[in-house]
Amino acid sequence: GGSLKVLRRRIQLVMQDPADALSPRLTVEKLVREPLDITGELDDADRRRAVAEILESVGLPFTGSFLHARSHELSGGQLQRVALARALVVHPKLLVADEPTAMLDASEQARLLTVLRERQIEMGLGLVLVSHDMAVVRKVVDRVVVIDHGRVVEEGPSQQVAVAPVSMTARRLVAAAPSFAPLTDSPELSLCTDERTT
Repeated sequence: GGSLKVLRRRIQLVMQDPADALSPRLTVEKLVREPLDITGELDDADRRRAVAEILESVGLPFTGSFLHARSHELSGGQLQRVALARALVVHPKLLVADEPTAMLDASEQARLLTVLRERQIEMGLGLVLVSHDMAVVRKVVDRVVVIDHGRVVEEGPSQQVAVAPVSMTARRLVAAAPSFAPLTDSPELSLCTDERTT
């Protein structure tokens, strides 16, 4: 009952394909506001203010035309940021992001990763990022767990795994990643990267 409700607020999920995860019947405003309506903790004015603040924090406008848009009217990047705003509006302690950049072009991918880093720092947010893309991994996390067929095959700091991978799975992931520049000030996040080989 009550403890499950609290747990659901503390842990939120962002899926790889937001079009499958978000109702096409709801407007952007209703999609982002719905978790607040479910918790019932804020009055109407505070809910509207919370929606405005979280949309702004993920780089989306709080304007009539955007608020009344539906998922099919948004770009992939906008839709993924709406999904992120929906997850963050209840101020979770942990966000599980399953391949959140997989369907985005390079510029939208960079924008979403920046938003994730900023929200992690600002909100003290824990993040479990599931990804096959070591370039994404290195930009967002400081610790990596590499899983192959359900087994942990490597674990360590993201810089170490990216520069000197030990396991064959990690070496394949690093070799497949596009080139990327060295990063500084990487926030402390967690990662699970799952390689399913045949």
